[in-house]
Amino acid sequence: MAWLEGSTRMSPWGYLWWSPSAAARLARAVLAPASWGYGLGVRLRNALYDSGRLRVHRVGVPVVAVGNIRVGGTGKTPFVIWLVGRLRERGKRVVIVARGVGGDRPAVLVPPRVAIPAGEDWIVAERWWESQRLPADEAILLCLRTATPVVTDPDRVRGCRRAIAAFAPDLIVLDDGFQHRRLARELDIVLLDSNDRRARMLPAGPLREPPSALARADIVVECRGAAVEPSLVRRPVGLVRGPERIEVDEPISALAGRRVFAFAGIARPESFFSALEQAGATIVGHRRFADHYRYRERDWLEIRRRAAGAQWIVTTEKDAVKLMPFASGDDRFMVLRIAADVEPGDQILERVCQLDAPRRGHHDRPAESSGE
Repeated sequence: MAWLEGSTRMSPWGYLWWSPSAAARLARAVLAPASWGYGLGVRLRNALYDSGRLRVHRVGVPVVAVGNIRVGGTGKTPFVIWLVGRLRERGKRVVIVARGVGGDRPAVLVPPRVAIPAGEDWIVAERWWESQRLPADEAILLCLRTATPVVTDPDRVRGCRRAIAAFAPDLIVLDDGFQHRRLARELDIVLLDSNDRRARMLPAGPLREPPSALARADIVVECRGAAVEPSLVRRPVGLVRGPERIEVDEPISALAGRRVFAFAGIARPESFFSALEQAGATIVGHRRFADHYRYRERDWLEIRRRAAGAQWIVTTEKDAVKLMPFASGDDRFMVLRIAADVEPGDQILERVCQLDAPRRGHHDRPAESSGE
């Protein structure tokens, strides 16, 4: 079983990248040549796209890419939920296109009450386990929280074409799309952690691209308490008894004094544990799972056994979607709901809503049309 022990404060990767300890500094020094090589490869790839030697593909509808320059969470999922929700309020037909995880097959996830055409293997997000395969956790969560179709495909150009053919959207939101330069986009929104400008490239640090890559971004949204705008603050808004729930079941204040067993399988679980502690919860036990861990029923039984002394068993929304087949019968199971506060949100929305049909520009030169 993939239990990861340790403090609630910092993940193993976080320790390697940020700890001032002698061991972490030595490890970063040993990994520095690999980071230089990785950075060189990234710069070469970007130069090939910038010069037009690598082709870029347009798909015929506006594409808004939301991404970052690092591995791990900077709030992309809460931001996409916020953005798609506001666009739908303005009457926009939106589809989300995402990569998926690892070797996942391409999939189409739809919210309830969407008619599935005959012969299509679409997945209803509320009952994803009936498909006998596990889509990416972010894709399930995005579909549940936004009531919007989500197409997952490692080939994002192909995924966009499938989304257009199936749903005829006004606009496509490309989740985690900043590095996917093969697909042209009309707007690049990059979420920037406050530490990113001083971080190292992989593997000695968390960066997938150097900070100089921000020159490609149209909007840079600062995260984690930066005192500039545009900015995003992730805020716990309450607890729900399942990720499919729309309304909050318990206010965040209900955690105060509550004995909690907490677990998470996300890139930066320390922020989750910290949110529970700041809300006044008494964490009587905790466990880390690997990022994107695929839970099985025996994992849930072990969690329940270890949480025998807890009043609530609390996890993240991304973890909860993978536990939906197992955990719904336990009254102690609670899910921490996170919302995004974006400032100035109206200005970002206006810029997105004013996008015209794709045309050639600095994001797509030279570009090929979608028909090949």
